[in-house]
Amino acid sequence: MTIKMFFGKIFKGVLLYNKPTLLYAIVKVWAVVGFLPLLPSAITYSFTIAFAFYFAIHGREFDKITSAFLLYIPINLLIVNPDVIFQPWFRYGLFVCILFVVSPLVQSKWLRDNRLYILNITMWACVILGVGSFFAFFLGINFMIIPKEYEAFADLNAVGLFAGLTNHSMMLGPIAGIGACFMASKAVNTKKKIYWIFVALALGSVLFSASRSAFAAAIAGVTMTLYKQSGSTSRFVGIGVTVILLLSMTFTLWSGALTGVLEKNRGTSLNFDSRSGLWDKSLDEFESNPIFGVGFCSSSDVSSVSKTGTIESGSSWLNVLSMLGLVGSVFVAIIMLKALYSAYKRNDEYGALLFGVLVLFYIHMMAEGYIFAGGSFLAFMLWLTVGVSIDTNYVKDK
Repeated sequence: MTIKMFFGKIFKGVLLYNKPTLLYAIVKVWAVVGFLPLLPSAITYSFTIAFAFYFAIHGREFDKITSAFLLYIPINLLIVNPDVIFQPWFRYGLFVCILFVVSPLVQSKWLRDNRLYILNITMWACVILGVGSFFAFFLGINFMIIPKEYEAFADLNAVGLFAGLTNHSMMLGPIAGIGACFMASKAVNTKKKIYWIFVALALGSVLFSASRSAFAAAIAGVTMTLYKQSGSTSRFVGIGVTVILLLSMTFTLWSGALTGVLEKNRGTSLNFDSRSGLWDKSLDEFESNPIFGVGFCSSSDVSSVSKTGTIESGSSWLNVLSMLGLVGSVFVAIIMLKALYSAYKRNDEYGALLFGVLVLFYIHMMAEGYIFAGGSFLAFMLWLTVGVSIDTNYVKDK
């Protein structure tokens, strides 16, 4: 199969999808593509709200635990009453709109099919951005967006500022990692060597992004994808040994890609000094109100908020504890564990992919706080993966 035939088959399949669903997926991917102009916030928010209603009218039933979780959040906000500077109610509304579309919140066959369509489209987008960024690195192409106030001090050749075809290095790492998981699943399922090449190229882009959390998450995600896809321990070991031997024999070719990650860690042990302060703050907030936390998408430190009302947070898991307390954490834990178990038990072609991508996200979220960020592409992908994983529990006559 030639490259032209390969991508022609992909795009032909994409065009068969429900057109509004295809448009929704394109708009979500658009937000992270570095060479495309940023869409005005008014357009993206309006589109998100409209599509939430479009999905809602096709619903037949509600997922109980996800519904209970969304009902708890306004109760949390009324009890804690966080400062309005954090815009918690607006962020809650945006979060609800995203969950109406991609999470397991609303159920029907039409919704499950369209969520699967969105997953396929966005997975291929991750592959294209991840693999394409590998070549962009050597061609000197970098679409990293630097805030205007830092432009005079930023050097796009510095470690941690390579975004490739995406608009931020912190996006490139997990996006390329997701693409690697998708290609690993395809490689084992179809036995086509081209997919293994794409796995290697996507992982190379993860390394070029110099994101330590993304690299660790991607390796774990691909490993779990292969473990689940292989179907047996002996086959998984065989694949693993083959991969290790290939990596060892080609080490001199790709060892330079480790430079960014090693430089961030000063060449020694893993260093998360840049996150430790944020982690300590989240733990302090949890200790101050362990039952309800400090409020959804809020903080106890008003000075930490940006002009847009966002908070720099160092861990999604700690955010759940600090913002929603033990009560909210129980809801989130049930949803996330249910998704992981459902993906693991799923026996179709998507089971291994979903399981691997969830593992990737769960590890990556230890160092990145986007779980409640309704406007974040990573939050969108996280909840989409959770949604498609849990959807399998609603399929009759499996």
